[in-house]
Amino acid sequence: MPDQGDSPLLPDLLLRIDENDLEGSFRPIFESAKERAEQVKRIEEAYASGKAPIALLAAAGGGTVFDFWDFLRHHGNIKIKMALGTAAERNAATQSVLATPGLIVDPVTLYGAQTLGFVDSLL
Repeated sequence: MPDQGDSPLLPDLLLRIDENDLEGSFRPIFESAKERAEQVKRIEEAYASGKAPIALLAAAGGGTVFDFWDFLRHHGNIKIKMALGTAAERNAATQSVLATPGLIVDPVTLYGAQTLGFVDSLL
C-alpha cells in the first residue's frame, strides 16, 4: 500500500492500523461517522422547521433533490410537508407572502410561479 504522501489523490483516505492502539486507529472513521450523523441531524431539523428549501438541504447533504425526496420517503420520523392546493392553503400562502418583507424562492418554485403566470408578484 502506498504511503499517504505518494498519491495526491488519496491523502486522507488511507487508514493506518496500529496493533497497539486499535481504538485510536479507527478513531478517524468513528469521528467521520459522528460528524456525518450530526450533519444529517441538522438537515433534518432544518427541513422539519421549514427554514430551507429542499434543493438547499439536498445540496448540503451531498445529494440531489431526488435523493433527498427518497430520504424523506423512507425516514421513520419525518413527515413530508406538502400542500394539497386547497383554497384555504392558497389564501393562507397569499396572506403570508403579502405580510413578509422578503422571501427566498427555490428555482423549482420560481419556475412554477412563472408557468402559472404570477412570477412578477414574487420579484
